[in-house]
Amino acid sequence: NCTIYTHCHSSIVIGILRKARAVGRRFTVINTETRPLYQGRITSNELSRLGIRNLHYVDSAMRLGIKQAEIVLLGADSILNNGKVVNKIGSELAAETAFRFRIPLYVCAMSWKFDRESLHRKEVKIEDRPYKEVWERPPRNVKVLNPAFEIIDSGLIKGIVSEYGIFEPKR
Repeated sequence: NCTIYTHCHSSIVIGILRKARAVGRRFTVINTETRPLYQGRITSNELSRLGIRNLHYVDSAMRLGIKQAEIVLLGADSILNNGKVVNKIGSELAAETAFRFRIPLYVCAMSWKFDRESLHRKEVKIEDRPYKEVWERPPRNVKVLNPAFEIIDSGLIKGIVSEYGIFEPKR
């Protein structure tokens, strides 16, 4: 019985887990809530419907969840030409934690997630979401920051899984 960690929500990761379950693999999934919009709840709901055991952690307990896992599977919003991956905020922290504990991390994405614009060295713009998603009316002198994504360094990624196979990212 294997333990798999994931963060946020990825339909590709869910598809991989669904297939693994269908061929008789036994495993438990640990995932995080993914604030402020709680996309991790989507993952937990889908896993529950598939009959897959799931431990749902608060984001700040991510390290505890990852330490229990044998493998980390993350989705990708974009895969850059240099092997780096853009994904939901918290993904780089998950990657750094997995690397520290020598737990392999695989990014799972369809090939259309490969960013052709990055071939031309175009800078990646990281989206900042509205502060009101975090705190509707913060006190005066408090600035709320709500970055939506971050970039995972390729050195933290064991492989990129796509419909064409598993690739080692450029280092």
